Amino acid sequence: MNRANMKEFLSLDSEHLTVFVPSNKAFLKIPDDKANRLMNGDLIRQVMGAHIANGTMRYKDTFRYGEVLRASVDQIYIIKQDGNLYVISNNVKARVTTADIPATNGVLHIIDQVLAFPYKSVAETMADTAYLREFYEILSLDPEFLSQAKDETTNISVFAPSEGFLMTIGREKMKDIKNDFQVIRKIFAGHVVQNSRLDWKYLRSRLRKKCVIKNQFNISFKIFRNNIGGIYVDAGFGMQRLYLINPAIGCSNGIIYVIDGFLNYSPFNLIEMIDKETSVSQISTLVTDALTDISDQFLNDEGKFTFFVPGNMALKYHSLEKITSILQEPVYERSKLILRHLITDHILPLSELSTHRLSNLMRKEGMEVTKDKKGTYLVWKGIQARIIKANILASNGIIHVVERFLLMNDKERSASHSSTNAARARTLHTIPPRLHTTPVEFVIPRHHKGLPESHSRPVFATPRITTPRLAGGHSEYAITSSAHRPHAARSMNGRLVLTVMLLLLLVFTNRWQQT
Repeated sequence: MNRANMKEFLSLDSEHLTVFVPSNKAFLKIPDDKANRLMNGDLIRQVMGAHIANGTMRYKDTFRYGEVLRASVDQIYIIKQDGNLYVISNNVKARVTTADIPATNGVLHIIDQVLAFPYKSVAETMADTAYLREFYEILSLDPEFLSQAKDETTNISVFAPSEGFLMTIGREKMKDIKNDFQVIRKIFAGHVVQNSRLDWKYLRSRLRKKCVIKNQFNISFKIFRNNIGGIYVDAGFGMQRLYLINPAIGCSNGIIYVIDGFLNYSPFNLIEMIDKETSVSQISTLVTDALTDISDQFLNDEGKFTFFVPGNMALKYHSLEKITSILQEPVYERSKLILRHLITDHILPLSELSTHRLSNLMRKEGMEVTKDKKGTYLVWKGIQARIIKANILASNGIIHVVERFLLMNDKERSASHSSTNAARARTLHTIPPRLHTTPVEFVIPRHHKGLPESHSRPVFATPRITTPRLAGGHSEYAITSSAHRPHAARSMNGRLVLTVMLLLLLVFTNRWQQT
């Protein structure tokens, strides 16, 4: 559709149109060198088509938040915010300044931006947007990022932590970040994807499955839907919710998404991260107090820990009073429980968890990792704790939130005792009574004690029952004389000596009385 055809289309009384018309000021905002691009026939058709929704005549009051209108080109998203009406196309957001201008074949709404034509670079957008400026100040300290953010010949995708999140870090830690180029480089590597424009138009056809793309640092960025429809981005640690429409800002050389935290870096230590984690909020103070009483290493940035912290769901298995009493026991008793959930000197993300690694690193028998369709479980002595949130990064380790403590509750303990008693009863029932009540007489050769073979003596002993061995459908029992056991033989010899001495004492006493 060329300009003449577009004019004819907009003049047809048979059409029902909703048109979002950029104001004169909207066009004047565009720098001349970039405005000249609109002279390109293909581009102007795409831009004009992105402003027209045909087949519908919509007034301001009829729009719903999150509604999608099918435009001649792409889609138009409706956002209501702070009493204003906004429209978004190709991640360019415009505010409706004048609404509900009637026409014979539709309704016009005046907007303050040209949709589908982002004209600011990533660098310009971040510098001019208040809630992106703080993060831009961090990344711009890396000359390579600054060059990429200004380059109009390529595209980059930036995942920017929000201003609200960065304010929680504090001035001193923020100052430390800006003074450490290795940290700046790490943040750059974990939040920018080069040579890619991961906008909504690109992603919506790929989110049926997980979308994975690597950047120049070989870090994999995974964008996916969870079970309830939310969209997330994960760069190995610190999975964050991703809003593909708003707030997401299209740029002339890329796109910027606003997220609620860092993806591969944390300025907070293990204790601070547990305190901030909402899925642990109901018992976080008890857990952090127990950790700091054991060691202050959890407050240092130099350590390496993997901690399986029980979340709020633990209250389904143990009452708050029970958890409080356990975590306030003497340090030694408390440490046994805490260390059951802790790996020291190693940071293990979810992908590296296995039974072999846990048994080696934790040095605890019976510690296992199992997986099924519902997730990954930490297992200790039959107790299963499902990992409900993984890979929460701290400056000195990583946190996996599990649904419960690796500790039996009263109901499980009662069931375990009943099972043990039943097993013992079954074992005793299978042992014939005569085997452990009737002495057996047999001869043990003396050469077992190093004496000549000609010397032998009868021995009476109660047989010792060992594990049954099935042979020909019947149980066989290994019977062992006490003579085969040195400590038993010594006990018999001692009783014999004592008996002889008593007899001698009686004899001497009798003779003394006669004299």
